Amino acid sequence: MPRTIVAILFLILLFVTSPVFWLVFLILRIFGKPVSDRAAVACVRFFCRIMKVICGTKLTVKGTENIPKNEAVVFAMNHRGIFDIVLSYPYTKGRTGFIAKQELKKVPIFSTWLWFANCLFLNRKNIREGYQTILKGIEKVKSGISMCIFPEGTRNRDKEHLTTLLPFHDASFKLATRSDARVIPVAFYNTSECFENHKPVLKSCPVYITFGEPVRISDLPEENQKFIGKYMQGVIQKMLDEQAEAAAADGVKL
Repeated sequence: MPRTIVAILFLILLFVTSPVFWLVFLILRIFGKPVSDRAAVACVRFFCRIMKVICGTKLTVKGTENIPKNEAVVFAMNHRGIFDIVLSYPYTKGRTGFIAKQELKKVPIFSTWLWFANCLFLNRKNIREGYQTILKGIEKVKSGISMCIFPEGTRNRDKEHLTTLLPFHDASFKLATRSDARVIPVAFYNTSECFENHKPVLKSCPVYITFGEPVRISDLPEENQKFIGKYMQGVIQKMLDEQAEAAAADGVKL
């Protein structure tokens, strides 16, 4: 419970001071949007690190060497909860945004921070609006901004089996195929235990994050390109199985 109280106090402080940060970002746009973007992303990464410390997460991260420094990529992630982004975002490089669900656009202050960090809001119920969002995402990647996507389309709520995945949607990978950006598969193991499994309390727990090797979809065999969702799901499934083995070897009890 103390962790939850500290987190709430931190969020209140952040919300109160947010307009000051936003004003700075807007002023920095005089020197170009990339300058403002980098400042906003740096702040968001810093805030995520603070939340990680408050939560007391025991984090094991592998594969950060697979993330290029000067190249926009598409991070394809399995989705277990809000701590997927909180814990992984500090390890991304350069300007990085992500595709968020439309509902988050209605959250005051938080949605503005997402906007400054180049996030896009996806309407999953309106195909036309969803397609327009994907087109905007493609343009962002082409302009040098990496994007994080959740090919499952929604959060996996299976509390008992941590290596399960929902079916991956092929359309999620249009950001990569239309921009010819490389895809970095990202696997999260046990992030739901930080918060989702026992709302509204934060809990200290072990979490495993793995960044896989970059994949350029156009270099894959034609069959894999045709069913890219199924292929990438297989890649991340293997990473999750390896994480489960690592957790067992570490003596982690989940």
